[in-house]
Amino acid sequence: MSAKENYEDENDDIKDYMKIFDMGIPMGIGYQINEKISVGLRFIPGITKIFEDADLDDNERNMVFALRGTYTLNLNK
Repeated sequence: MSAKENYEDENDDIKDYMKIFDMGIPMGIGYQINEKISVGLRFIPGITKIFEDADLDDNERNMVFALRGTYTLNLNK
């Protein structure tokens, strides 16, 4: 895995400043349209800081939004 920062046409590797572990709390909602199709939306806010050095920025945390769709196959025929 890598961690790169792009700023004013410069690429810096910031992997050494990042933590290797991240934890979040998943929250979401889903809706089953019929027996085969469902959709869902998930939001996962990070609860751990992503930088090793606390002086950089206290509020830097990951945040993930995910949209999912499922289709169920009936393979037992």
